[in-house]
Amino acid sequence: MFDFSILLKQIVTAYNKADTSWTKQEVIDFFMTFYETYMSATGYEHPRLKTDTILTIIEKLSCDDMFEYSLDDYREMIPKYFDTDFPDCDYSLVHFMSGTIRQMRFFEVCY
Repeated sequence: MFDFSILLKQIVTAYNKADTSWTKQEVIDFFMTFYETYMSATGYEHPRLKTDTILTIIEKLSCDDMFEYSLDDYREMIPKYFDTDFPDCDYSLVHFMSGTIRQMRFFEVCY
């Protein structure tokens, strides 16, 4: 089973530097949801991320160019992401947060 203690320390460190409207618990819940779904979908632990990468992700969580997102939105979007066929994709959190991936999942679950 994945040891969340290292990830949790990284999240807290990054959160303390981040410019975000989300609470620390919301951020933690987001990461736990993604990592648990990743493990369930792939059978593997999510690759380790650098703390700076986690900081960047935290700062992107609440919105992108088109939408504002809530934790509840992500709880619906994340499983849809893993149900989507992306050839030669590692299904990492970095990929999920890139380009229009979130926007497309948001359309699928919220419209």
